[in-house]
Amino acid sequence: MFKTKTNREQMRYLQISFLFLFAASFGLIIAERSRISQEPKRAPEPLPLARYVAGDAVEPGPGIQDYRDVVIASVLQINGVIEALADSAGVVPDAGGAYDSLLASPVPPIYRSLHTSLIFLAKEAAKGEFSDINLLKEKQALLYAQYPWLPAVADQP
Repeated sequence: MFKTKTNREQMRYLQISFLFLFAASFGLIIAERSRISQEPKRAPEPLPLARYVAGDAVEPGPGIQDYRDVVIASVLQINGVIEALADSAGVVPDAGGAYDSLLASPVPPIYRSLHTSLIFLAKEAAKGEFSDINLLKEKQALLYAQYPWLPAVADQP
């Protein structure tokens, strides 16, 4: 009989232990959920294109206008080199000035991707008759697809 009582006592201790562990884990879960709900919600940063479309990232000003002028002049020079290479003309205009002006210009943050693409085009175009026309045309098409307003800006007087 003593052995049976011991088994019952052991069973009772185990039940109490499991009940205590269950209550403690439930309490910890509730505490963690309340801590998480009190943390400030972190909203993801809006994409640069969304800021551009919203209009709050690009406000007209001297920095934006200066950069616009550099981009227009550079795109015109690069397009001239690409057209001359495509026409197999003997004289290829120099695009080194476009490369130098792009490197020297301060870049507004929203235009960094455009700027790196233009620098690549200008560097390749600056090689003159040693430029790879297929690579230039491919990168130009990708740039115009990514920035559909760029050809229209370059065509303006």
